[in-house]
Amino acid sequence: MSFDNESEQGKAFREEIAKRLEEFCVERGYELSPSQSQLIGDLVQMRRLMGDYYCPCQPGKTPETVCVCKPVKDGLVDVLGACFCQLINRPNNDERG
Repeated sequence: MSFDNESEQGKAFREEIAKRLEEFCVERGYELSPSQSQLIGDLVQMRRLMGDYYCPCQPGKTPETVCVCKPVKDGLVDVLGACFCQLINRPNNDERG
């Protein structure tokens, strides 16, 4: 998917959430999905429509469901191997879980 026609605001949103995700993954030893571009696009759309980067895979739109959501911060990826939308993953060679 090409984002050449994306607005300046959209590009800023994309950069903001991508940086947040990358920093979180580095801190926790996780990796982003190969489908990250599309999933980040979904988060950008949530930001445009709902005012924040709400997880599109969770029904509630609360501070706890803003990406990186509370269940992920609390260890969901360590238990299940990935977050709800499969954006953040435990590395395949990781033996934590």
